[in-house]
Amino acid sequence: MKNTSQNSNFCGGCTTTAERYGTQLLQDIHFQDEMADFVRRKIPERVVAPKGIGAFGTFRVTADVSGFTRLSLLQRVGNTCKVFVRLSSLTVAGNGSTDTAHDIKGFAVRFYTEDGLWDLVAQSTPIFFLKDPAKFPQFMDVLGRDPRTGLHNPTAFWNFCSQNPETLYQTLRMFSREGLPLSYSAMTGYGVHTFSMSNENGECTWVKFSLRPAAEGKNLAENQTLQEHGRSGDLLAKQLIRDIEEKNFPKWMLAIQTMNEEQAREFRWNPFDPTKVWPEENFPWTEVGELILNELPDDHSATTERAAFSPANLPDGVGLSPDPLLIARLRTYADAQRHRIGAHFNLLPVNIGAAANNRVRHAASAMPHRCSLADAAQAYDQKETSNYYRKETEDDHFTQAGTFYTNLSEHERLQLTNALTDHLCTIDEERKKQIISRQLCYFFRADIELGMRIAQGTGVELDVNTMAHAR
Repeated sequence: MKNTSQNSNFCGGCTTTAERYGTQLLQDIHFQDEMADFVRRKIPERVVAPKGIGAFGTFRVTADVSGFTRLSLLQRVGNTCKVFVRLSSLTVAGNGSTDTAHDIKGFAVRFYTEDGLWDLVAQSTPIFFLKDPAKFPQFMDVLGRDPRTGLHNPTAFWNFCSQNPETLYQTLRMFSREGLPLSYSAMTGYGVHTFSMSNENGECTWVKFSLRPAAEGKNLAENQTLQEHGRSGDLLAKQLIRDIEEKNFPKWMLAIQTMNEEQAREFRWNPFDPTKVWPEENFPWTEVGELILNELPDDHSATTERAAFSPANLPDGVGLSPDPLLIARLRTYADAQRHRIGAHFNLLPVNIGAAANNRVRHAASAMPHRCSLADAAQAYDQKETSNYYRKETEDDHFTQAGTFYTNLSEHERLQLTNALTDHLCTIDEERKKQIISRQLCYFFRADIELGMRIAQGTGVELDVNTMAHAR
């Protein structure tokens, strides 16, 4: 047998064959390895927030919050740690989608503290669509692509929203200018859930987290968004890369809202409801530190796409709350990462923390949060959580949504109602009147002007039942 080909490990990529035009030989290990690597190169994309961009940076403590937490990072002004941040489109379907569509943006932050990993898996709005985790899979299905056509299905989205009034507030924020940030650098991040902090004396404080941008928080105009769709689906990602490469490093201030036990018991709403905010006039934001992104990963796939964030990554001093949606996320994230990245996802460099208190074999420093979760669970007495639920206001899904609308400028109201009207008008004709009529009841309960503008824009005739819901 005569071998006339070259070794496959060179630019020409020739394979080893029996003759010049003979069959390929199995002994050509270089080719076999190359093909095996090629067909396994891509990992499954994330079920939620599939399209994202990542960067490394630093976090520096700028204010004393040691009275709230015993987390060593936050014990002294000037303390620093490395961070990794992944910014993403939260609800759009797939890596091939645009990052400038009306959407909630993901804002996942990993702090590499000396106590282990601390993941703040945040987003661009302070609330979420749902508070019942059992509804989450169905909701993500309606946000994705229709299994029959492979296309986005506004009918499915509005059919779900019109039967679940708790989605109203987040829907308004998504279709407002908040859903069209001009850049990731100018975007605010929110932890959404209520967390707890415990100090050296074991005293617990309920907290919410936020990341406030140093850049001016401008937003894309609707016509600008349509123009950018035609030019690039990666506008926000490209801008972030350009900012870092040009050393115009994005900066955010980490801040917290705090609520003590007495305030939690007297709060008008359930303080652990992720569809509600804590009013800033009652619970102002307190500065904690500054986060700066200044380094792009060498390999997007190996770093950004394999970064395995989880709300369960909590160091000592930061804990959980009775929020059912938060509790449901704790196991789900690790399970998703095992499916997506593999059983040993926690051994990848981007997922390894500094501490070594873990219970995973051959995984030193890989799961530093495990021991602290037991402490986090003790941050509140689960037998007492029923005291926090306000039965009379538990189903008030309209007051805060109405306040959000009335606080907008006239220009912002017009932008919001036009965006909502345009999207509602894409519902399938045979179901349009039924679905919009249901949704109008929610708009009217939030604000009469909001309901009237949507009704006029969609051309749906108002009936007595719809008007009866007006505030």
